[in-house]
Amino acid sequence: MLRVIRKSDRTVPILCCDCCNAWIDDAELGAAIYKRTQAEGEVQDVLLAHKGTCHDAIEARLGGDTHWQELTKYLEDVTHNAGYDLASQVRRRQLEDDYGTL
Repeated sequence: MLRVIRKSDRTVPILCCDCCNAWIDDAELGAAIYKRTQAEGEVQDVLLAHKGTCHDAIEARLGGDTHWQELTKYLEDVTHNAGYDLASQVRRRQLEDDYGTL
């Protein structure tokens, strides 16, 4: 899930596990999990989880035919599909300070 946390007098965005609600502070240890789509144009909600026990619990909660992606890959794909590629991120970082980062 998408959340914000107050840290050092700033409000910063974080990703949290939809199972345990804890911060996923290492994207390589996270997964994006969803029910497999069947029909063209079908949309599914995506849940985020820590790999391992939380991942297993989310798949059990969703039931049936689930699919998952590495969280790192999902983040790459979702930012690309939102028209926000790596080059855009680098340009923006050069223009701004680190206000939203931990």
